[in-house]
Amino acid sequence: MKTVSRRTRQLALGMTLSALALVLVVQLQDKEQAAFPIPTIAGSWLAQVAVPTNVYNIDQTTQGVLIKPNEHNVAATVNQGGTFPLYGAELAQDIVSRFWGYEYVGTEPPYTGLFLVSAGEKAANAAAPASTLTTFTRGRTYYFMTSIPLIFQTDKGLNKLFKCGDGIKQGSQVYVHLNINHKEEECDDGNTVKNDACSNECKNPDYDDAECVSITDAPATVLTGQTFTAKGTMKNTGTRTWTAAKGYLLAAMSDGNIWGPNTNTIPVEADVVKDTTATFTINATAPNQTGSRHFDWIMSLGGSQFGKACQQAITVNARTNNAQITMVVPDAVQGGAKFSAVIQLKNTGTKTWLKDSYALKITSQGISWGETSIALPQDVAPDATISVVKTLTAPPTPNSAGTRGLTMQMWDGKNLFGDTTSKGIKIEICGNKKVETGTEKCDDGNKKDGDGCSFVCAVESGFQCTTNNAGMSLCSVLVPSY
Repeated sequence: MKTVSRRTRQLALGMTLSALALVLVVQLQDKEQAAFPIPTIAGSWLAQVAVPTNVYNIDQTTQGVLIKPNEHNVAATVNQGGTFPLYGAELAQDIVSRFWGYEYVGTEPPYTGLFLVSAGEKAANAAAPASTLTTFTRGRTYYFMTSIPLIFQTDKGLNKLFKCGDGIKQGSQVYVHLNINHKEEECDDGNTVKNDACSNECKNPDYDDAECVSITDAPATVLTGQTFTAKGTMKNTGTRTWTAAKGYLLAAMSDGNIWGPNTNTIPVEADVVKDTTATFTINATAPNQTGSRHFDWIMSLGGSQFGKACQQAITVNARTNNAQITMVVPDAVQGGAKFSAVIQLKNTGTKTWLKDSYALKITSQGISWGETSIALPQDVAPDATISVVKTLTAPPTPNSAGTRGLTMQMWDGKNLFGDTTSKGIKIEICGNKKVETGTEKCDDGNKKDGDGCSFVCAVESGFQCTTNNAGMSLCSVLVPSY
C-alpha cells in the first residue's frame, strides 16, 4: 500500500473541505429540496455560496476551533479511533440556541451522514430533519451552522463560549490560541452591573485577580534538555492577600510540567497585598519535544487558576552531533611495528558525547591498523576538547607496502558523524631487498643480525652499506685506516 505523508493528507483534506460548504449548500437544496433553512441567514440556498467558509484541519480541531455564527464551518478530527460526546454540560442544557451539524461521509450525494440538530433549531424550524447523531467519531469530518458562537474540540465536542452575565455560574474556559481566557466565575446574577451582589466580572466582592507584569530572561530558542532560569512577575489586582500558607502559587498554564518536574507550581515567597507585585523564579529544563512550546504562567489557588496569564512561546530545537578531529602520527613506520597516534577531538555539536555510547572509529577501507574503535576516556560536553593517545599496529604483509591511509570518524552508537580525518602513512617492509626512505637505513633482503643490516633494517656497528641499482643494500665490514 502506498504511504501518503501527513502534510499531503492535510493539503488534500483542505481542498476537499473548502469545497464541502459549497457542495452541501448547493446540493442539499438542489437535490430533492431535502435541506432546511440555515439559522438566521436570509435568502435562498443558492445565495449562501457568498457566506464565508471556515475550514479547520485536524491539528486545529484538536486544540479547539471557533464555530462562527452565520458562516459555514467545516472541521476535521484526528483519526485515533473511538467516539466523544456531542456537548459540554452547558450546551447540553440549552434548549433555545439554534445550530446544526452534518457528518460528512465523502460520497455525497446521496446524504447518508448523520445529522445533529439542536432542540432550539427543531423548535424554530419545522423543516429540520431528525437529529440522528448521538456521538462524534474521531477521524470524521463535520459541517456546522450556528446562530451563536460555539467551540468545537476533539474529545470535548461542542460547547458554548462562556460569558459573564448570562445567569449561569461557569468554570474557567481557556483556549490560548483563540485568545479565550474566561476566568472561573464566583457568581453570575445575569447582568454585568458593578457594585451589586455579583461584580461586573462575575466575582464576589472579595475576590482573587491578577495581571501579568512580565516574563524576563526566558530565551526565544533553546535546545532539548537545556536548563535556564526565567523570572515571572505578577500583580495582585484582587482584594485578597496572596500568602504561601493559603496556597497561592504561580502555575504553568499550558503544556503541563514539560519545563521540568519542579516548575508546574511555584509558591509565593512572601505576602502579596492588593496592587503589589510578586516575582517568581522559574528554574526550567527544556523538554525533549521539539517545536514551538508554550511558556505560559498564571496565578492559582487550590487548583483553580485566576487572573491574566503571562504568555510566551519558546522554540525547542533538537540537539545535533558534530566533531572536529586532528591526529599526529609518524610519516613512516615498519610493517607490523607499533606506533602511537595522538588524537585531538573537539565536540562541535550540541549533544554531549557519553563515553559509554560514543567512540572514535577507524574507518580505513581494506587495511587493518590493529584496532577498529577507540574508546573515549570521559564524557565530552559541547565545545569541549579532549586528547586521546592510542597505540596502533602497522599492517605487516609485504603487499601493504607503500602509503596507506589511516582514517577516523566519530560514532554515536548508531551512525558516523562529523569530520572525516585521514593521514597517509608510508608502510616500509624490512627484508624486501629495497631500501625505502623513512625508517630504513639498509635492506639486504633478510631480517638477520650480524650481516651488516639488522633485522629492523638498520646498519650495524662496524659495517658500511651501499645500495645497488636495484635498491638493495650491499654491506661489508669497515676496514680501519691507519
